[in-house]
Amino acid sequence: MHDAIGQMRAKGSTNMLEGLMWGWRVLSPEEPFTHGRPYSDRQNTKYLILMSDGENNHQAMSNHNKSIYHAFGYAANGRLGTGSSSAALISQMNSKTRAACENAKAAGITIYTIAFRLEQDANTRALLASCASSAAEAYLANTGAGLVQAFEAIAREIAKLRIAS
Repeated sequence: MHDAIGQMRAKGSTNMLEGLMWGWRVLSPEEPFTHGRPYSDRQNTKYLILMSDGENNHQAMSNHNKSIYHAFGYAANGRLGTGSSSAALISQMNSKTRAACENAKAAGITIYTIAFRLEQDANTRALLASCASSAAEAYLANTGAGLVQAFEAIAREIAKLRIAS
């Protein structure tokens, strides 16, 4: 069994929207998690940190499902539009990510983003920057130390708040 585990290799993809939506669900007073305080509570500030180390991606295939199974189901289900090429699926994922960010910000959530090791990926950096509540909340970290610095900077910003009962 140890040999079998040792031979396993990570293989996957990136779906920023999935992480963003689960983060928002935790902050929300709505189902499935109902412990979030109301959006209208002025004594409550909600923060979400979206970090990514890669572009949204979705693998199209020539089988009857038109893709591997994904958070949106199969491409044949049409949840990402009618296109079935990888480029069309990714374009829809990016559009939905942008819309979710705008909706979360409109609900009063402050979004920080961290683009990790994406110095060569201008499109993903731009997507993350557009998701951030402002340019000051969008971070680029090219190294592990840079990632720690980004999280520390975010923590300092959030800690500026005065906690009162």
